Parts: sequence; C-alpha cells; structure tokens
Amino acid sequence: MESEKTLDILSLAFLERLPARIQAICLQAGRVGPGLWQPEPAQELCRLLHSLVGAAGTFGQPVLGSKARYLLEFAERWSDDQQGPGKDEWAVWVGLLAALKDVPLNSRYQHRLYQGSAIDPAVAAIEPGGLDDAEAARPCIHLLEDDEEQAAMLQALLESHGYEVRVFEETARFRDAWLAGQRADLVLADMVFAERLQAGAEAVVELLSMVENTPPVVFLSARDDVKARLAAFRAGASRYLTKPVQPARLFELVDELSLRRPAAPYRVMVVDDDAAQAELTARPLREAGMDLDVLTQPLDTLNRLRSFDPDLLLLNISMQQASGPEIAAILREEDRFAFLPILFVSAEKSAAKQLIALGMGGDDFLLKPIRASALLAAVRARAWRARRMRVLGARYQALAYEHERLLDAVAQGVALAHVDSAANLTTVNARFRLLLGYEGVEPWRETGLVELSRQLHDPIAICLAVGETWQGELQLQHRNGHALAVESTITPFLDGSGSSYKALVIVLPK
Repeated sequence: MESEKTLDILSLAFLERLPARIQAICLQAGRVGPGLWQPEPAQELCRLLHSLVGAAGTFGQPVLGSKARYLLEFAERWSDDQQGPGKDEWAVWVGLLAALKDVPLNSRYQHRLYQGSAIDPAVAAIEPGGLDDAEAARPCIHLLEDDEEQAAMLQALLESHGYEVRVFEETARFRDAWLAGQRADLVLADMVFAERLQAGAEAVVELLSMVENTPPVVFLSARDDVKARLAAFRAGASRYLTKPVQPARLFELVDELSLRRPAAPYRVMVVDDDAAQAELTARPLREAGMDLDVLTQPLDTLNRLRSFDPDLLLLNISMQQASGPEIAAILREEDRFAFLPILFVSAEKSAAKQLIALGMGGDDFLLKPIRASALLAAVRARAWRARRMRVLGARYQALAYEHERLLDAVAQGVALAHVDSAANLTTVNARFRLLLGYEGVEPWRETGLVELSRQLHDPIAICLAVGETWQGELQLQHRNGHALAVESTITPFLDGSGSSYKALVIVLPK
C-alpha cells in the first residue's frame, strides 16, 4: 500500500536523525539540573521528550517510546511542582537518559538502514496516489505541527489518501493564514509546541474566537491522561488522538469530520399517536438530512423497528394504546434493541415520574416545547454513540471469531487438555490420546483419563493455586508402560477476583 511505503521511508529518515535528537535532549537536560531549574528551559526539555515519545511510537519504536515517556513523566512532574529534582533522583534520571542511546531499535528498519539505503524525506516516491485531477475538489487540511518528521509523515499519509495538506510549524503563521482568509475543511493540531507547551491548544482557542464557521479540530498528543484530554476539549477539540496515530484510524476520522465521505444519514424513528405532534418533532430532523420513520400506532413499534433498524428512537411518553415507558420496557427485552438509544418526549416535569420512566428503559428526557437546535444536538450525540458502539461491536465479533478459529487450529495441531478448578481433566483431544497410545481405545475414560489425571494432578494444582503459567518437562506414562518425556505448558484462566477457574494443558513430545 502507498501509505505503508510512505511510512517506511519516513521511519528510516527518523532513525537517521535519532542520534541528533537524543543529543539535543541531553544538551537541554544539562541546563535544568539541580540548582539550575528554570521554567522556560524545563518546558523545552518536556517538549523535546514529548516529541520523541510521539515520533518513536509513530515510527515503530515502542521500546524507545516507553523509555522516553518515563523520562517525560518525571520532567513534567518537576515542571508542575516548579522545582527541580534532588541530586540522587537526577543522577538516576540522567542514567536513564544516557541509556536511550543503547535502546534496541526495530530490526526491520535497522536492517534496511545498515544496508546503506539512501533516505530523503522529500523523495519522489512519496506521491499522492489515486488523486482526482481536479485539485479544487480535494478537501483541505491544515496541519499545525512543529516536529518536522511527524509533520512530513502525516502530510504524506494524508496526501496519499487524497487530501490537500498545508503544514504550519509556527502557531503565528497558522493564525495569520486564517486571518488572511485561508480556510480548511479540517484542522489537525499538536498540543505541544516549542514556544509553549500548550501553544497548539491556545492557537485553536484563538482561532475559534476570531472566525465564524470554524472547521472540526483534531488534537494530536503523546499524552493519554485526563488533564491533557480535558485541555483539548476545553480548547474546542472535536476529537483527540494519541500518538502514534494509526493510518487506518486517521483516515477514518478525517473522512468523517471533513465530510469527504459523509456517513449514511442517521435513521430516527418517531413514535407519537398524535400525528401533528409527531410531524412537528420529525420536521427539523428531516430538514437536517436524517432518515425518518414516523409511526402513529404505538403497538406497531416493535415490528417497524425490526424492518427500519433505526439509530435512535423518539417516544412520546403519553399515548393511549401504550405509554412510552411501556413500549421501552418491551423493546429492552429483545437483545437486538438492548442498546438502542431511546429518548422520551414529554411535558412531564415531575422528577419522580421521569425517574420511573427512565427505569423502564429510556435513556433521557426531552421536555416540550423542544427547541429544534436542542433536539438536533441530542439526537446527533446519541445516534453518533450508537453507531460507534455498532462499529466496536462488529470489531469485537471479528476478533472473537478469529480467536475461536485460532484455538481450533491449535487444538488440531497439538496435544491439548482442559482442566477444571479442582485440577480434574475435563476434555483431552485426539492428538493427546494418540500420543499416549489411547487413540480408538474404548476404556479411555475408565483407564487412560484416570491415569493421566493422576500424573498431571500435582503440577496442575500448583499452577491453579499460584495463578501463573508453568512450563517444564514432565514424565508421562504411555499405554504400553514406557515413560514418555514431554515439554508441557499449563496456563490458568483467572476470574475478576484473581482466582483460577480452569486451565489449559499443552504438551509436545521431546
């Protein structure tokens, strides 16, 4: 794929410049040791480490990234406390910093680097693939990122995906461009800049205050803590991505937010036995481009839901055939609708009655009269979450299927047995029985299973008791009486309290 080729090229460029990057961190650290700690040099040290954490993850160097993150956490704590480290703590930190030079790097890229590959970040191989000839039709993204390598990587990936990308390495130039009338369909902004740690967020706040019809903003950061995310969303973020940014996730997000490939319209069902009120509720949603199914017969709700399959259900709470809470209670009994967002529409202001209704299956109340803007905001937020849950559910099912198939393949290829919490063998596969000479033998359970359980009981019991995987050599007895040496792995499965509830035994003949 073009994006993978691009990432490989830029990863090699990152490795070539890594020694200089670490050297810059070491030099900056020399300015902020015990007795020298000052806010501005400290912030620059944090910025350099933050940049290394993000770049290491992006360019396939997780070990380097984790060690740099450890150094960054200490530096940020010192900076937050407005005081530097003590001498002993500093000595340990400097030792860890020096060890960055010896961190083993990703062998795939190292091998290509040591072969003497010529690396040029602006190499012509990084070309947009499959772009429309009409340049004006390409959505525009403004990238606010002062790390040259990561900016080049993101720009190349996005351009290969069909976007026009303009990079701003300084927040002042980004602001000036917008004041001069230059616009974008989406803004990607790093939180941390050389000028100030929160300069990216500050630039976005300023943009939102000066410009009408501002675009969606996605913040990028190596930090995954609540404080960083809170600062981003307070600055007006539409989304928050942690580095390293996965290309597939990046493409999915920018396509959604830039409306390049708008998602299918939200599907909303409105149930109200008053036709005029139902239409009044549906009109602003229909005008916003949503697909509506308006139903005035509450008892038909279940059947219509099965055919319409909405993202969200709007239920009037007071209806003659059946009330909204009664309909909600019926729907929640069906697994398919267990997580369908249900909003009650009502003039009921009694908190007690609202709580009773919500307890029967609703998610929220919308009180009449409902402003169109409030209705749209509530429906969009709930429908978006519902669709996101569907996507995550589909991914989980795919992973579960792959896991199940993997276990089937393992079970067919190795000698495998299942054990209960009392260290009793419950199932032993055909390959295990064949290994012990019991394949096709009738009295397997009365003889072979009993004997095998006796031989394996002690190591299994110990493994279940300590809750840790055990590997080692065991001596089993073949059906004909001779000893059989095997390499064994016993893996316990733990419940939420940390207790073993079963185990898996895998053996291989030596």
